[in-house]
Amino acid sequence: MIHGGDYENDYSAYETVALIANNVLIDNKGHGIFIINNTPTPARGNVEIYNNTFYNNGYYEGTAGTYPYQTYSSTTSRGSIFKNNIVYSIDSLSFHDAKGTSWADSTISDYNIFFSANNPEIWKWGSIPYSNISIYYEDSGNDFPGDEIDPSPHSYLSDPLFFNVMANRFDLKALSDGINAGDFLDVDPEVDSDLDFCGQPIHEGPAQDIGAFEGECLSYFNNWGLCTDDDGDGHYAEGGLCGVADWNDTDNTVYPGAPEVLGDGKDNDQDGLVDEVLTWSGAVSGNWNIPGNWDLNVVPAASDNVVIYTTGFDPVLSSDIYLNSLTVEYGTLQLIDFNLTLGVLKE
Repeated sequence: MIHGGDYENDYSAYETVALIANNVLIDNKGHGIFIINNTPTPARGNVEIYNNTFYNNGYYEGTAGTYPYQTYSSTTSRGSIFKNNIVYSIDSLSFHDAKGTSWADSTISDYNIFFSANNPEIWKWGSIPYSNISIYYEDSGNDFPGDEIDPSPHSYLSDPLFFNVMANRFDLKALSDGINAGDFLDVDPEVDSDLDFCGQPIHEGPAQDIGAFEGECLSYFNNWGLCTDDDGDGHYAEGGLCGVADWNDTDNTVYPGAPEVLGDGKDNDQDGLVDEVLTWSGAVSGNWNIPGNWDLNVVPAASDNVVIYTTGFDPVLSSDIYLNSLTVEYGTLQLIDFNLTLGVLKE
């Protein structure tokens, strides 16, 4: 993670391909990436910028003026490839600055997500500002937004839906446009990594995620020391972004949804009841899934222990049922075409 600095490269005439991939660049004063003095030749390759997440970079004020750009390609660089990146602007910052038509035309940009909360000028391409992704695409040939002939966009102007930037979680929520939306990248295997920023494997196909993360990255979040699991049961004490809170992090038989162990005096599944048994009464009907047919007015879950003691209607299954245990004391249970599975949560 590059935080509060700037990523700058000045390539000499004898350097080969440069790959900048799977990084998170946040809150940098200068630019997210500044490329200078690069022109692809047989001895010098493209600058390839893949699967990075840019957040709140730019707005550097120097002696030559102000440079308000999340990503920047100068007039002395050609041939950059910019794919599968997320560029998120907070203040009035532009996303690209590819100055000069002859230089901009040699740059390839596609399969990216752009978002700005307060910026009317989204892109700057060949020294021309754009605020509409379709017009920007028509003039630059980059970041295809979809059209009437092909309604499936490559790039998006939308909120990428980060998990929580305040906690440095820049992985994506399930409804993000970036999930399974990236381009398959065939890059140099000598310098490419098959792992994302989190250390998780990247899909070997056309369904890579856009940005630095491939799917949810709770393990990276944990490495920041914000989620603790002292009893090793896979559930975290803090709750919130760490998942449903485990309020007993010293006992690995007690966690949300754990199987209830009769006679141990514990609320294993953390539902507020100790050694509970749900008893069928059938007071309303024979429908298993009606809460009013159970003594605690709750339909049993897979972690529950159940007793059938019919005082009204006998229970009839209308779907497959999973329970921790079942005792029939009075009445019958009609399975018909469905299955009853017991002890599914026991070790």
